[in-house]
Amino acid sequence: MDVPTRAVWTGWITFGPVSLPVQLFPAARRHGVDLHEVHVADGSRIQHRRVCQAEGREVDNREITKGHKTPDGHSVVREEADLQALPLPGKHVSDVLGFVPVDGLDPILFSRAYYAAPHEQAGQRAAQGGLERFDHVQEVGS
Repeated sequence: MDVPTRAVWTGWITFGPVSLPVQLFPAARRHGVDLHEVHVADGSRIQHRRVCQAEGREVDNREITKGHKTPDGHSVVREEADLQALPLPGKHVSDVLGFVPVDGLDPILFSRAYYAAPHEQAGQRAAQGGLERFDHVQEVGS
């Protein structure tokens, strides 16, 4: 497999009690033209700037975080540590619940296929021992 250099997702795939660290790579390269917003008069690119509503000035990405309003209208600013601590079970783990025959799937589901490759040395060892038994299976995980 000719693996692209940039993974689109890094996490764990679990098969019941077995967990494998993996990275997902697009199975196909996109072909086509990337469209950008441009100025009609001269064709130059359009920029979107981040401006603080209270101060009226442009702010750098380092000054931006996430936040929300409380029911009484106060703003609550969340730090990156707060966001990382949120319990998001699907963020870095994908559970394989079962397998279905490949010929039973609509081909439109394959419009965005991905390769799963072992991540780092621990993933290499686990994949060598755990995934070899799936080489002959003509089914897809769901």
